[in-house]
Amino acid sequence: MAQHRLLFRFLADLARVAAAVGALAALVGIPSFGMEARFLLVLFVLMLPRATGGVPAPLDFVFGATLLVALWTSTAAWYGATPIGWLVHALATGVTAVVLYLVLVQVQVLGEPSGSLRRVRVVGWTVLLGVVVGGVWEAFRWFESVAHVGASLAGHLLVDAVGAMVAGLVLAALRGPRRGHVVREDRGRGRPEPGRIHRRPTLRPVVRP
Repeated sequence: MAQHRLLFRFLADLARVAAAVGALAALVGIPSFGMEARFLLVLFVLMLPRATGGVPAPLDFVFGATLLVALWTSTAAWYGATPIGWLVHALATGVTAVVLYLVLVQVQVLGEPSGSLRRVRVVGWTVLLGVVVGGVWEAFRWFESVAHVGASLAGHLLVDAVGAMVAGLVLAALRGPRRGHVVREDRGRGRPEPGRIHRRPTLRPVVRP
């Protein structure tokens, strides 16, 4: 298992190197690129799980590979032109939303949800992050000197929401309760609270002399 994690982490770092090479090539003015800001933005996002941790190595690799494919798909203006472009768009948004959720939990900006509505909260946060990511990306594209073809802004955000919802459902199904979560007794009410292990008193036999 350790070797598999190292392999996936190495592949994820290769994706970061590829994004860095693309950004460098765009900055020095290769005419076929011409969108250095996109590569720099993707490189920044790819560095987040590496800097903070909390993202499993296989997901880190999928995250990097998906964003690279989405980057080139967007650069080639395939969104809206082919069904594969829309699929990549939804997949990239969903994976990015999941990674951002895990990063925010890791740095304790978001708390780990618990209780009967845990999965609902995980999906809700993932969808919200997916819509925010899609909105930021669409706002960023408006400042680029590229032609915008395909569906409207509402269509893109709908694809973002669907992709994030599917990814959130998968995350909620695979991610169990946080390890180390214990139960504490609420004094005076007899109800459990998070934070302390609750043990029932042990009855011992009384030995009479």
